[in-house]
Amino acid sequence: MFTKSLLALACLGCAFSAYAAPPDGTASQFHAALDQPGLRPAITPEFSTFVNMLRKQYSVHGVSVGVVHRDGHTEYGSWGIRTEDGDPTTPNTLFQIGSCSKAFLAAGLGILIEDFSKGLNTTALPLGLQSFSWETAIQDLFPGDSEWRLYDYWATERATLRDVLSHVSGLPSYDLSYKPTDTPLDVVKRMRHLKPTFELRQQYQYNNQMYMLGVHIVETYSGTAYFSFIKERIFNPLNMTSTTYYMDSAIKSGNMSHAFTANYRRIPYHLADWYTARLLGGAGSLISSAVDMTKWVAMLLNKGVNPYTQEVVVPPQVLAYVTWAYSIMSGAAPSSSTSIYGYGMGWTRYTYKGHEVVAHSGGLPGFMSYTAFLPWEGFGAVVLVNNDFQAGEVPGLLFARIVETVLALPRVQSPGSDTIFQDPSFPIFFDVMPNLHGMPKHPMRPSSILRSAPVPSPSLPLSSYAGTYTSPTYGTLTLCSPNTISVYCRQVFGSFGISSPRTADPGLYAVWPTVWSTHLVFKQRSGHRFSVEVLTVHPQGYGKNRTRFEERLYGSITFAAEFTVDRPYSPVHVTGFTMPAGFEMPESFLGLGGVLEKLQIHFEKVALVLDFNSGLLPLCSQSSIPNTFVVAKKLDQREAMTKATLAYIDALKSALPAQYSSGLQSLPSPTLHLIDAILRFTSGGECPEDAELRTKENWKVGQDTIRKALEGAKVAAANGSSKRTREDAPDDEGHAAKKTYAAAHQPDISGGGGLYIAHLP
Repeated sequence: MFTKSLLALACLGCAFSAYAAPPDGTASQFHAALDQPGLRPAITPEFSTFVNMLRKQYSVHGVSVGVVHRDGHTEYGSWGIRTEDGDPTTPNTLFQIGSCSKAFLAAGLGILIEDFSKGLNTTALPLGLQSFSWETAIQDLFPGDSEWRLYDYWATERATLRDVLSHVSGLPSYDLSYKPTDTPLDVVKRMRHLKPTFELRQQYQYNNQMYMLGVHIVETYSGTAYFSFIKERIFNPLNMTSTTYYMDSAIKSGNMSHAFTANYRRIPYHLADWYTARLLGGAGSLISSAVDMTKWVAMLLNKGVNPYTQEVVVPPQVLAYVTWAYSIMSGAAPSSSTSIYGYGMGWTRYTYKGHEVVAHSGGLPGFMSYTAFLPWEGFGAVVLVNNDFQAGEVPGLLFARIVETVLALPRVQSPGSDTIFQDPSFPIFFDVMPNLHGMPKHPMRPSSILRSAPVPSPSLPLSSYAGTYTSPTYGTLTLCSPNTISVYCRQVFGSFGISSPRTADPGLYAVWPTVWSTHLVFKQRSGHRFSVEVLTVHPQGYGKNRTRFEERLYGSITFAAEFTVDRPYSPVHVTGFTMPAGFEMPESFLGLGGVLEKLQIHFEKVALVLDFNSGLLPLCSQSSIPNTFVVAKKLDQREAMTKATLAYIDALKSALPAQYSSGLQSLPSPTLHLIDAILRFTSGGECPEDAELRTKENWKVGQDTIRKALEGAKVAAANGSSKRTREDAPDDEGHAAKKTYAAAHQPDISGGGGLYIAHLP
C-alpha cells in the first residue's frame, strides 16, 4: 500500500550532514508497572532490536514510543537523536504530529455541540436554527453565501458537519490552493471555486480544508480562539502541559526535535508561524510528546474520562460519534492481516489480525506519527518519528509490533514482505501534506521526465510560454524562461543557484508560495505539453549544512500542464494552460480513467500585472516597473491587448507629466516611482522611499485615475457593439472593455491586493 515513489519527499541534490548513519539507540523505559495479570510489556529488548533495524533500513534519526493501558499504566521508549547536535530522543521530546491533530478538532467540536445541547453556549445560533448537532447543515450555520458556498449548489445546501469531517464532501484535496497568509475563513470562502470530483456523500476523498472549516466553526460559535478552546477544554484537564500549537513555545521548552529528511538533512519546520499553525490547527499543526499523548490515549480508552482524575473530558457520546466509521476508505482489505477501512471524524477504524483498531496517522515534512488504541483489548500507543515520508511505513510497523507483542500474536515478516503491516491511513498517508487521492489503483509508473532528461524541440520558443497566469482555484504564478531578464526572474533563478538565466536548464521556473511549496519547474515534454515539479527550495541550506538543496514534493512524481495558443492571430501567442487533473493526480496516471482527470484546471494568461502582494513585483523597486511595462508593450505589438486595455494604461499615464507620455519605454525613474506609489496606495500600503511621492496629492491622483479608468471601461462595455472591426482583431471594443472591467473587479483569488487585467483572447 505504501508506494515508495509516492512517499519519497527527499530533497534533490542533498548533501549528507555530519551523521553518516543514525546511531544505535537504547530504549528508555519509565513508569512500567506491568506485573499485573493479563498485561504483557510492549517495549522489550526484542522490540528495541526491531526499532533499530527499521531505523537503519529507513534512515530514521529518532523514535519515541508510548504505550498505555486502560488502567493508566504506561511504558515509554526512545531511540536515536532529536537534534543535529546529537541530543538523545526522550519520552518528553516534542514532535509535530500532523493529522493526528484532527481527532482534537473533532473532539472539540463535539464538546461545543454538547455545550449547546445543555444551554452552556455563549454564542447564539443563527435565526431560525433551533439546534446544533453533527447532522446540522453547514449552510444553516453560515446562512447566505458570504462565507459558505461550494461549487455545487446541492452540496452547499445539504452538506452536514459529519459529511465534511468524514471526507465525503465531494472535493479532492486542493492542498496546493491555500497560501501561508490565508486564514481559515479565506479558505472557506474560496471553496466556491473548487470543482468537485464526486457528488456529496458519493466517495471518500481526504480533504484538509474541511478541518480548516472546523476551526472556523469552533471560533465562531465558541466565541474563543481555537487554540484557547482546545487548551482549556482538553489539554488542561488532561495535564498535557507540553502540548502546544505554537512552535516558539515548543522550541523554548528545549525539547523540540529537529525535522530531518531521509538523506540526513535538517529542514525547516513547516507550520511554524502563527498564521500557518492557525490555518492548519484543526488539520495538523499540533506539537506533542509521547508522555502527553499517552494521557490523551488513556482518556480515550476510558470512554472520555481522565483515568487519573475521573473528570469527564470528552463526553462518551461524542467519542462514540467521532470514532464511528461513517465513510468507506477502501472497499477491500489491503492485506490478509487487515480488514476494509472506514473513516469517522478524525479517526480510521479497521481490524488487525482480528482485533479492532481506532487510529490515525500523521505526517509533515520531517515528522511522522501514529496514534491508535484497541477499544476491546484496552490498550493503545503513540509512535513519533522525526524523519520525512520515506520513513512513512515506520510508525505503522512499530504499532503492529506493539499489538503483536502485547497480544502474543504471530510477528509480521521483515519489512518489504507480502505480509507486512499496512498503514491503515491509506489512502490518506499524505496526511496533512498534499495528497493524491482518487488515483486509479494501478502500479505507479514514475515519470520519465526528470530535470536531467533531454528536452524535445519546442513548438514555440520557451520565452513564448513565459508570463503571468491566474486561476480561481490556485491563484497566480509567473513563469520565467531562461531568456527572461527581469529583476524578478533573476531572483527566481538565483533561488535555484543559477547565476545567469541563460545558463539555466531549459524550462520555466516560478515562485509558488503555498503552505507546502516555494517553487514550480515546468519541463517541456512534447509540443505544448509540460511536466510540472513541485519543490521547496532552500537557497542557503539549513541548520549546520549551509549548502543549497531542494525538497521535491512527492519525490519523482510530476504533474501535467498543456498550454493553449491562439492560432488565428499572427504571430501565434499563448493564452493560458490547462492542468488535466490540477495537482491532484500525477501525469503518469493520466489516461487510465481516473475521475480526477475531469477537473481540467485552467490558468489564463494575464496581459498586465499590477499586483504587489503576490510577489510579482518587488515593492518600490525602480527596475521592477519597467519590466512590467515592456511586457505590456510586447503584448500590444501582438495585438493581444484590446483598446480598452490600452485606455487603462493611457489613464495611468495621464497622471504623469506630459513630457513622459510619449512612450512606455521613455518613462524615467521618478515617474516609475510615482506609478509604484499610486499602485501601492490602492493596496493599502506605503512605500518607504521618496517622501515627495508619498504625498496625499499624488496618491489621490493615482486612486482617482484608476477609478476613472475602470469607470470608463464600464461605460464602454455598456455601449459596445458586437461588430468586429477587422478579421484579425481580437474582439470589439465594447466586449473587450466588459471583460477588462470584469477581470479587474473579480474577487481577490490570490490573497493579495492590487489590480490586474486578464489576457483577452
